[in-house]
Amino acid sequence: MREWRGERYVVPQLTVRVEDPNWILVRTLEILRERMRIAAAASVGEEVPEGEPSDVREAILKLLHEEGPLSEEQIVAEFSDSQRGAVLRALDRLMEEGLIYLDERGRYVVA
Repeated sequence: MREWRGERYVVPQLTVRVEDPNWILVRTLEILRERMRIAAAASVGEEVPEGEPSDVREAILKLLHEEGPLSEEQIVAEFSDSQRGAVLRALDRLMEEGLIYLDERGRYVVA
């Protein structure tokens, strides 16, 4: 993702023609599942990021901005052992949201 004049744009690393139209259905179901998770958490009164403090996410993004591409081990090493699970969940969530991606060497990069 890139930002220009306050608007975000998707910049793909790789473009592949999708032959199977069912992938549209898969993506629709992924979005629906995420919306249902958020709605369920809101109705119960929980915070939406389950076990994933926003400060961990922000710390990961800040680390990647400052240090550049890093491997999973390098990122996890910056946090305490008790936060390992939260860091891995945050990495997965950031990838799902498109804020970071894995480059060809397997390192996380800010999109």
